[in-house]
Amino acid sequence: MRVEGIGSCRPICKCEIISLALSACIDCFYFSDSDKSSIIHIYIGRDQMKFATKAIHSSYDCDEHNRALMPPIYQNSMFALHEIGENVPYRYSRLSNPTRQVLEDTVADLEHGAAGFAFSSGMAGIDAVWRTFLRPGDTIVAVADIYGGAYDLLVDVYQKWGVNVVFADLGNPDNLDELLKAHNVKLVWLETPVQSRFCAW
Repeated sequence: MRVEGIGSCRPICKCEIISLALSACIDCFYFSDSDKSSIIHIYIGRDQMKFATKAIHSSYDCDEHNRALMPPIYQNSMFALHEIGENVPYRYSRLSNPTRQVLEDTVADLEHGAAGFAFSSGMAGIDAVWRTFLRPGDTIVAVADIYGGAYDLLVDVYQKWGVNVVFADLGNPDNLDELLKAHNVKLVWLETPVQSRFCAW
């Protein structure tokens, strides 16, 4: 007898089935005969998965990848189009690819978010967030001991673009209250732990 489902197939005894069913919160399972051996197909509901299982399997559908149990690494830069303008989920890996999509969906699931986005660097992620929310004339309040690269980006790029940048000690909530009263603030930027002092807000 062997078990099929999440994880690799291996011989299993009947007593293990009961233990597995109790410990893994199995949603449903059924028996079938194939080549004179009993096979148990196990399906675990995604909302019942524990953290370690979610981190590996929550956002991955093996049927979308030729039933590979783990997400394949797509190393190609382009995906085939049958015609110009065809509506396909992937065109160029620099925009998105199936491997990165699994990562983004998994992180979103673990963080209980609506969506996830992976970037090649932390600065790319920071810049994407700021460019989404900030426009010339807007004000951002940022923690005074912000990461150096983020500081440079605010001072050398966003201030010159017309964004009002205010650096402040935000360890004291009263400071933030005063700034919110004094300015029409579009975005408050906190970092934890703070890079230079490694303190957490």
